[in-house]
Amino acid sequence: KTPSIQTSQLLDTIAEQKGKVVMVNFFAAFCPPCKREIPGLKKIREDLSPDDFFIIGIAVDTDLQEMEDFIKNTGFNYPVFYGGEEVAFSFGVSGIPHNIIYDRSGRIVVNEAGYVPENALRDFLGKLMEQK
Repeated sequence: KTPSIQTSQLLDTIAEQKGKVVMVNFFAAFCPPCKREIPGLKKIREDLSPDDFFIIGIAVDTDLQEMEDFIKNTGFNYPVFYGGEEVAFSFGVSGIPHNIIYDRSGRIVVNEAGYVPENALRDFLGKLMEQK
């Protein structure tokens, strides 16, 4: 079963990763652009060092069974939690997929909804990682 996460726990998790580029990906099983985006996120997770990059997925589904099936069948290679409406609201998520990216100093550099192609995301993350 997918563990739940509260806003405070998510903020703590992000803070613990300071010094890395951190990406929070809000998604849902029923969202076609999310399903299109996630394989690219998995490839990026494989290619980037865990010392430099941390990614966490936050599911905001209302149908928890559909969410569990999707998560099981997707084989995520990064931590995924159920955040629900409370976490989505706290982070200002109005549409999905929604990505929030923090630079190494913990500053938010991206906070927006919409599908991001893998190559565009790779370029952006690469530039962020060059900044020490």
